[in-house]
Amino acid sequence: MKATRFYAILVGVFILSIVSLYAELADYTFVQTTETYTEITGGISLGTESTDDQRFFDPANPAGTTTSPYVGPGFPIGFNFTFNDYVFDVIGVNANGWICFGQSALGASAVSVTSSSSYAPLSNTTAITPEQLANRVTGFARDLQAQAGATIRIETIGTAPNRTCIVQWKNYKRYGTTGTGDIINYQIRLHETSQKVSFAYGPHTFGGTASTSYPQVGMRGSASTDFANRTTDSNWSMTTAGAANNATCAHTATCYPADGLVFEYLAPVPAVNDLQALSVTGTQTPSVGAASNYTIQVRNRGSNPQTNYTVKLMLGTTEIGSVAGPPIASMEVLNVIIPWTPTATGDAYLTGKVILAGDENPLNDESSPYHVFVFPSGTLMILIGTGTSAQTYPFYTT
Repeated sequence: MKATRFYAILVGVFILSIVSLYAELADYTFVQTTETYTEITGGISLGTESTDDQRFFDPANPAGTTTSPYVGPGFPIGFNFTFNDYVFDVIGVNANGWICFGQSALGASAVSVTSSSSYAPLSNTTAITPEQLANRVTGFARDLQAQAGATIRIETIGTAPNRTCIVQWKNYKRYGTTGTGDIINYQIRLHETSQKVSFAYGPHTFGGTASTSYPQVGMRGSASTDFANRTTDSNWSMTTAGAANNATCAHTATCYPADGLVFEYLAPVPAVNDLQALSVTGTQTPSVGAASNYTIQVRNRGSNPQTNYTVKLMLGTTEIGSVAGPPIASMEVLNVIIPWTPTATGDAYLTGKVILAGDENPLNDESSPYHVFVFPSGTLMILIGTGTSAQTYPFYTT
């Protein structure tokens, strides 16, 4: 008798699997301070007193747009700003309280002010290419709206190497009649030498209705798992680190940022020798006895180039493949391919691992687990669909 087994349920799991990157923004240190809030009055003025949901990504259109695609050359930071291991020199701005980072070398597509929600940039689920353009920060992201006297400005102040790029929201409000009487003033600041990100809050009035709003506050990287944010239900001066990328700070008549409050995210001090295993990718439906290639993405986060290190493919705590790593420059990202021939069926969790003598940050040496399911020898892979929608489905016959 011939028995046929179709693994449809398992395939659904594979299609939905997500490759997680090491959460680098967790390396930043949060500091809270108080200072006198100082407005900027120069630089570039964006939008109008009727701005609502505009995105700003092109100096030729300072009024912004609400029509996609939200991609353009960006506005100059004024210096190279290293954020989350990427070097950026331009930014895009969303009127709803946040900015995103870009690279002028990408030309007309240097920044992407794209998000699944214009009001919740840190929990964005829309894929952005190239992935580094998904990096973004906010000190007060929600549905905001301009009003009489409202402006957004970008200005770089100071002299090298101690310049600061400031993006300022002045006299903004919550959207609609709910925000009537609101006055929201705040700045996002990017600091040249320290490479820190700070959010400075100015005079604030909670007017209109008493309904609670929930702005996002913090930073987001290329991956949804890479974030550092703040949360509170009652006091902006006593926030805690958020446990999820959609964490918020309550905003009410008694819970709002005090005039002079500053949140700072201090960039980690670069190590001299620091290699990181970012991720593992490859087929999620390998078969016993058949070799499959897996790609381990390695990043050199240290200041020294490296030529003598090893890249390993791990199954739990067991090494199942190993190769000598290729030369890698400081801040470079490389892909290393390692083949694996499974010997047993069932669930398996693969990780990539880098071994470097004298590595100063061993916590990032191993990537997040990559889930695969090993099928018996003889499994047929059926291709359903065409182009980018094509999927392979395992079909086993005995």
